[in-house]
Amino acid sequence: MLAQLKKEHFKFIADDPVRPHLTTEWRTEFPREVFALYEDKYAQYDELLTEDPLAIICVAYTDVVPECEADLNNIGSKIAVFYTVWSYSKGAGRDIVNQTA
Repeated sequence: MLAQLKKEHFKFIADDPVRPHLTTEWRTEFPREVFALYEDKYAQYDELLTEDPLAIICVAYTDVVPECEADLNNIGSKIAVFYTVWSYSKGAGRDIVNQTA
């Protein structure tokens, strides 16, 4: 199950192996989002608040394809950029990319 990461799980952002220097505030302010992949057995979102995610992906929305990290600040709505992804379970990184797309 794919869900937008909520404040209760922001602690996992510190695990980002690609861009650990980006703050939680930056990652979650408009037009950026952070999503988490959970096991499908959770039927209600409230149940997720006690579970660890299988993978996490950070998405920025822009109007241009970024050439560098600074370009992620170009606000837009035409292009979804998956600028970092990490997983805690084998194969979950691929799954979260596919489900987010």
